[in-house]
Amino acid sequence: MSGLPVGKLRAEMLQAFLDKVPIRDPRVLVGPRVGEDAAVIALGERCLVATTDPITFATDEAAWYAVQVNVNDLAVRGARPRWFLVTLLLP
Repeated sequence: MSGLPVGKLRAEMLQAFLDKVPIRDPRVLVGPRVGEDAAVIALGERCLVATTDPITFATDEAAWYAVQVNVNDLAVRGARPRWFLVTLLLP
């Protein structure tokens, strides 16, 4: 794709992409949206809150930052962390 910027997409570009991918599953209570950092999926009587963020800066404490950033996204939703999703950025 020509014309795409290097790095993070602008909010307008991300929204245009997300608008083309409708969520058809009624269990998805909070799906992908600009400004939303965690998905909420209904699983019967309970909900699953899922999030994953890449850590894009080099540091000896990348693992610590990865946990803190993602746990914060869960806490905003009132969720308790139980598992960990990993994002790998490869060249």
